[in-house]
Order: sequence, then C-alpha cells, then structure tokens
Amino acid sequence: MFIEGGGGLLRTSDDVPVDGSQFNFTPQIGGGFSFDAGNNNRWLVGVRWQHISNANMYNANPSRDSLMFWTGLSFPY
Repeated sequence: MFIEGGGGLLRTSDDVPVDGSQFNFTPQIGGGFSFDAGNNNRWLVGVRWQHISNANMYNANPSRDSLMFWTGLSFPY
C-alpha cells in the first residue's frame, strides 16, 4: 500500500478552466496498492485527486477537480 502527493505549475495557451487563467497550480494526492507480478516486476493500481486553479492570483478563479483511476507495471533495470 502507498500514498503519493505532489504539486506543479500549469501554463497553457488557453484559459483553464474556461474563464480561468493561462497559469495555474496543480496540487494532487492519491494512494494505491502494489502487487508482485513475478520476475521482480510490480503491478500498481491507484486513485488520484487533482485540483487545478490559479489560487486567486487573477480576478476569476474557477477551479477544476478531477479523480483519476490508474494502473501500471514497474520493471526493474
């Protein structure tokens, strides 16, 4: 079992969300599980919440919240 978190900056040519701004912040947090897939490989499954907004740096601050379910394989090298 694991938890994850992070943040970033988003710069776009169009306003995100609509009527928002071209510069936004993107905090995120999530968690999931890791399973043995054999040969030192791992199968990962998780869920992540991500928020996009400009943190009131501009007149309008519409935000967007997303929930993402994801899966992947990890190969050692």
